Amino acid sequence: PHTTASPKHPELVGITEPPEVTTLTDATELNNAGHRYYEAGNYVAAIKVWTRGAALHPEHALLHYNLACAQALQRVTHGPCGEVEVYLQDIFRNLETAAADPKRRARMLEDDDLVSIRDTLAFQRIAQAGDLSPSETKRWLAAAPLYSLGNGAFGSIYSYQLHIDGMVVRSLTAGGRYVTCGEVDAQCAEGAPLKGTWTYAHPTVTLTIDGTTTEYSLSPRGSLFTANPMDTLNVWPSECEA
Repeated sequence: PHTTASPKHPELVGITEPPEVTTLTDATELNNAGHRYYEAGNYVAAIKVWTRGAALHPEHALLHYNLACAQALQRVTHGPCGEVEVYLQDIFRNLETAAADPKRRARMLEDDDLVSIRDTLAFQRIAQAGDLSPSETKRWLAAAPLYSLGNGAFGSIYSYQLHIDGMVVRSLTAGGRYVTCGEVDAQCAEGAPLKGTWTYAHPTVTLTIDGTTTEYSLSPRGSLFTANPMDTLNVWPSECEA
């Protein structure tokens, strides 16, 4: 990652509407233009330029890879809902396209730009071409939380942390605490974390919480699905909703 203390191309730092978005169409030119903004630490402009490049060249591995890196850095530095909205599912989608190039796939596992999303099943399946053993799959399932679908402006209500020892803990998110307890930081009896158990037997993940057992199908990106779409658990929280 680059700092803004002494960036390259300082003249590009404050630009939010890069002219290249409307003037360039060539893949190499768009990639180079985006990289100049990236080197300046201007991830918003880099994302806009590389988004255009990825749209015009949907199979161009490097454009999609660089776009994913800028998106990941933007999430870390400014959150998901800043001047450009940056969703985890979009980052994973761009990495899936980039992974068609073996060089890009190998680079993913070493690139510091992607460290914030590396400990997810979705990332590991992309980087390793889906070749994960059952034990590796279980390990990465337990590496990052899952989230319930969004509830309007409150976002995801619950987070689920699976532990490698077979325990699962369901907790309220900040939005969930507001909905349940009346305040974001409130503690109330209804909002206490619930512990349960989970198992994995490909392709089924079974969660038992508060006496209720639910069987989920595991998606390639690590989300869990049932016959009821509202019960879906995603590897990303619901974000930027109004």
